[in-house]
Amino acid sequence: MPLATGSRLGPYQIIAALGAGGMGEVYRARDTRLERDVAVKVLPESMLSDAQALARFEREARLVAALSHPNILAIHDIGMDSGISYAVTELLQGETLRERMNSAAVPLRKAVDYARQIARGLAAAHARGIVHRDLKPENVFVVADGHVKILDFGLAKQPAGEPAGSSEAPTVARTMPGTILGTVGYMSPEQVRGEPADYRTDIFSFGAVLYELIFGSPPFRAETEVESMAAILREDPPALARRGAAPAALTGIVARCLEKKRDERFQSASDLAFVLGMFEEASAAEGTEEREPSGAPSRRSGAAPARATSSDSSRASIAVLPYRNMSADAENEYFSDGITEEIINALSKIEALRVASRTSAFAFKGKDQDVRGIGAELGVRTVLEGSVRRAGSRLRVTAELVSVADGYHLWSERYDREMQDVFEIQDEIALAIAGTLKVRLLAGEEGAIVSRGTEDFEAYNHYLKGKYFFNRRVPRQAISEFEKAIARDRAYVPAHTGLADSYCIFGFYGGIPTLDAFANARAAANAAKELDPDSPETHLSQGLVEHYYGWYFEKEEREFRRAIELAPRSGAAYSWLGLLLAFQERTGEALGPSLFRKEPGRLSS
Repeated sequence: MPLATGSRLGPYQIIAALGAGGMGEVYRARDTRLERDVAVKVLPESMLSDAQALARFEREARLVAALSHPNILAIHDIGMDSGISYAVTELLQGETLRERMNSAAVPLRKAVDYARQIARGLAAAHARGIVHRDLKPENVFVVADGHVKILDFGLAKQPAGEPAGSSEAPTVARTMPGTILGTVGYMSPEQVRGEPADYRTDIFSFGAVLYELIFGSPPFRAETEVESMAAILREDPPALARRGAAPAALTGIVARCLEKKRDERFQSASDLAFVLGMFEEASAAEGTEEREPSGAPSRRSGAAPARATSSDSSRASIAVLPYRNMSADAENEYFSDGITEEIINALSKIEALRVASRTSAFAFKGKDQDVRGIGAELGVRTVLEGSVRRAGSRLRVTAELVSVADGYHLWSERYDREMQDVFEIQDEIALAIAGTLKVRLLAGEEGAIVSRGTEDFEAYNHYLKGKYFFNRRVPRQAISEFEKAIARDRAYVPAHTGLADSYCIFGFYGGIPTLDAFANARAAANAAKELDPDSPETHLSQGLVEHYYGWYFEKEEREFRRAIELAPRSGAAYSWLGLLLAFQERTGEALGPSLFRKEPGRLSS
């Protein structure tokens, strides 16, 4: 029976019913002790005798009480009165995300803002070892002032004795045969299969929510729950393949969240929040066009897509698409990805050539799309694509340079060499592209292109593996590979900086004790500094150590700015400096033209 207006639960006087869900009824109430209005959640009468429901209710209250974060609903009290269990939370004014989406299309800028706040809340929960397991628009509340709160941790679990962010309990919990606790349309593949959940389960559900925010419909809609679960396991959401439905970088973020294999998703909500923040800042700096979820242009009068300026359009420009791994062993993907990054880095050193960033280019990985459309999306005049095949000690690399204007090949080449010749192949490709595009190399630029950190191929091979694992946020494997590279060549500066960067994220996300990670990261960064104090990567790593652990902000800013001086087209240095300035509320500097003077979305990575 619903509680009557004026009745009391302990010191809380009921004012009005606010709503009801599967896990309880919610009332507006008055805290007679502190003279404030609160929300009181009670178990419905039908569930008071259900021991499992009562246990879930009490667990939710304990879990939420342990979290103090602006993007998670705060709990004030818990109690029992006259056989009624209740929890007291902050009273929110606003609407659920579901209600917000049903009332009108959410503008793209606002959708990304909501998503970033949700990711921050999840990161806080995961840091305490709590996995939500039922994230959906109904469990997200948009407060009147624009803040977002995650609600209903009724399915969340923090297993005793387990590390943060893991859960060995079955994800699809059941109270009776055939009854699934959760929401089918937002379940991850592992939930559908009844496998253990971890923090990446929430990231998949987050991706489903973000997809719906952007495109206006759930990613796995079907006639029945069984068909929906089958789609989650086997199908890709349709809008991800639709050209122009959303900015390519944002579509790439959603696609990575919705990967079927959890190892291929973002490896932490903190990483996800950071990437969304970078997208927000780059979009604000570039004046990215606002879009409706359907992908139609904004209704703002005179709005037009953000493109390269007229002065930029006359410059030679290129996007290097991820090279395809044609080797018999799928594990050689690290090598094809590494070749792509090395070519991007080499071309980025040519001042007269505008190069799309790694993040932008890799958003198209695995997508069989016309290069003309990709080039138009990235705002470049040419696209380089190719493949890598390894067979024993032999290596075959193909490269094709395509004009975006008409789709015709401008240049192509096939290199059949020994593995040890990989450095020369990269150099030849970069110089051939410069020659084909008639890009004039400045004094010293050719030498900069062909420079490399090691002559030891095995060290280089371990380095590429380390970069591959680092980009996928698998720091333990990244650290192992960078250490193997250093064991082969102790003067290999990029391996030392890669090791430092890996320890930064490993400790920050709870992989090892913070002090151990701090010491190891600093030692690796200092080793790189001793070997090459003028390397931009060295200064970037020094700044990252301060960002994650040292908190010596003046030094952090000094290191990032020095990295930019040494490599003016370093997208990573600009991004980290912009983040630091944003944290310090120096917003004008963070987004101003002096910082993003080279199109932040298209800087080299």
